[in-house]
Amino acid sequence: MAERTSTSNGMQACSIIRVTDPAIKKELADICKQEYVARMPELWIFIVDQYRNGQIAKEKGCHEDSIDDMDRFFQGFTDACLMAQNVVNAAESIELGTVYLGSILNNPSRTIKALNLPKLTFPALGLGFGYPNQEPQLKPRMDM
Repeated sequence: MAERTSTSNGMQACSIIRVTDPAIKKELADICKQEYVARMPELWIFIVDQYRNGQIAKEKGCHEDSIDDMDRFFQGFTDACLMAQNVVNAAESIELGTVYLGSILNNPSRTIKALNLPKLTFPALGLGFGYPNQEPQLKPRMDM
């Protein structure tokens, strides 16, 4: 589901990191200031990933001058968010609970270090999912 998400210019400039190491989960929980992050059955971090595309271009003998420009960054960021939404739709369709974690950006440098991300990557958002142990209320929304 995630890898079939539409992407800007077909570049697929995003990736997913599945976090399974308890120490990394604990570090991310501390960054997020949400202790439950350490206990999530599934914790995925969606990243802007121009590093991979840069490596592919290098292997093909191409030089991509715009690999690190803001346009490419925002394309990758948007693609990561769209990918996360597709995962949420799929997870909720089989009765799993989900929670977005924009809080991984409370300290981007620390998140990057915890995940050992290479250059030309950046964490966009986190997503936790599993079988919920509670029924949270829907957040209020403004009228249309």
